[in-house]
Amino acid sequence: MNALQKIGKRAKQLRQVNKKLSQTEAIKKAAAEYRAGKLGKVPAKKAVKQYGTSDKKRDSERSARPPGPRKSKTGRKYFERRKNRSDVKGKVTGIPITRQIQAELDQVKIAEKMLMGYASLKTAGLTSSQRAQLKRDKAYWMKVKQAHKKNISNLKTLL
Repeated sequence: MNALQKIGKRAKQLRQVNKKLSQTEAIKKAAAEYRAGKLGKVPAKKAVKQYGTSDKKRDSERSARPPGPRKSKTGRKYFERRKNRSDVKGKVTGIPITRQIQAELDQVKIAEKMLMGYASLKTAGLTSSQRAQLKRDKAYWMKVKQAHKKNISNLKTLL
């Protein structure tokens, strides 16, 4: 007996119990029961080979979750198989961790240089809007520096 037959049979049983239930409502309820595993064994999903390509720079900047079931913002369930969402211990899309750490250290150095440049600026001749922009820029580079330091510590845990 295939899935459709099981759902149809259960929908008929539901309509016999509740006469006010329409055919479509009964089918929807039976299908929900089938998906929940209440109508016999639900076949397991076959593992599918991962596909697609990835942006290595972007992947190295964020941590990924392994392929598997997900829940969207709207609450719907789906299965993620994309290659650029994979977690691989020790490397992210082929980049060795030591090179990733070095890249992060380079970004920290850039942020520190920018902050040193802002520290040496004289604010005496600047307008209030220019001073405000300078303050925002300093805050931005501080956040960049902190984020890259956090990434370094996360990468070191993978070593």
